[in-house]
Amino acid sequence: MAQEKQEKTFFKWISDPEKWRKWVVIFGLAGIVLIFLSGFFGKTQKEEKIENSEPASVTTYAQQLEEKLCGMVDVITGQSGAQVILTMERGTEQVYATEQKKSTESAGEKQSDDTETTYILVKKADGSQTALAVTELEPVVKGVVVVCPRGDETEIRQSIIDALTTVLHISSARVCVLCAN
Repeated sequence: MAQEKQEKTFFKWISDPEKWRKWVVIFGLAGIVLIFLSGFFGKTQKEEKIENSEPASVTTYAQQLEEKLCGMVDVITGQSGAQVILTMERGTEQVYATEQKKSTESAGEKQSDDTETTYILVKKADGSQTALAVTELEPVVKGVVVVCPRGDETEIRQSIIDALTTVLHISSARVCVLCAN
């Protein structure tokens, strides 16, 4: 009997809409406070990486590429000591979203076309505006000089030229392979 009375009071307590409203309001306010406080704590590592990921400078890009190509040439020749020097045609280039407005005016037999191009701007959280980047073009290699052991052997030279033209998407006229003595 005491258990039935306890169950009735428990069910009565649960079914009371006023108490439910109080708890929903309390949990809702607690959630809002937690969301508000989360803005004051440090950013996650992933967010920091995204904000700090600036395009590498052309020289850094070229140096990293030269190191990789030296390793590749060492494997082709079977000996270490290869040196690779790159010349760059252009650096990293950003391509931004644009909007074009064309207007045509005709007065009698004469017709004029005007085109106005504007960049699409995006507002950041701090209120500043920046152009909307569509893509980033990598630096373009203009030419390559390779100095390596066995660079005077025709078969090795051709293998190096084939590898470099494939990897860098350049013509063989832009590759010079020399022998290190």
